[in-house]
This record gives sequence, structure tokens and C-alpha cells, in this order.
Amino acid sequence: MHKKSHRELKLLQIKDIYKLFILNFVYKHQAHCLPDAFHNYYMLRSEIQNRITRGAKDIHIPKANNNFGFNSIKISGAKAYNQLPKDVRYIKTEKSFKNAVKMILLSNY
Repeated sequence: MHKKSHRELKLLQIKDIYKLFILNFVYKHQAHCLPDAFHNYYMLRSEIQNRITRGAKDIHIPKANNNFGFNSIKISGAKAYNQLPKDVRYIKTEKSFKNAVKMILLSNY
């Protein structure tokens, strides 16, 4: 029996489904679609630094003191979001964003 790959079936692996959910959370934050409790959860580097740099539109990555902090959605989400191509970050609709991220994740298979 021939097994089709995840890529052919357009199915994400579990680790990538998790990553997609994290990236969607960050996208919703950037689009101001989360409850007020998350208003300051992520900050842009330009909000932290007074200098204008190439990474001014990137999300600031706070320092972590241990593995628990390093693996938190706050840090892992910021890192993953900053690694996305800029054109994907600025997509206007959530559905289009999720589809673009899914295609990026599938292209790694």
C-alpha cells in the first residue's frame, strides 16, 4: 500500500498544528482581536527601543530564566512570528494568514 505524505494530503503534523495555533494567537494580538487582558502581552521592538532599526516591527522577545519561560507562548510565539516573511505577517484576514502559514509549514516536509 502506498502512503501519501503529509504534504500531498495537505495535513500538518501535530507539532505544526501547535505552531499554527501559536502563530494565530500572535496574529490575533497584532490585529487587536484578543481580550483586553492580552493588550500588552506582545510589544514591538520599536515600543521598547528609541532607535529605528530593521527589526523595529519585530516583536520584542523577553528574556527567559528557565526552560518553562523559554517554551512559553509569549516567547515561542514572538520568535516564530518574527521568523515569518513580512508579507505573511501583514496579511489582512485571519483565514488568509492561517492558509499562508499552513503552506509555509507544509513546504518544510
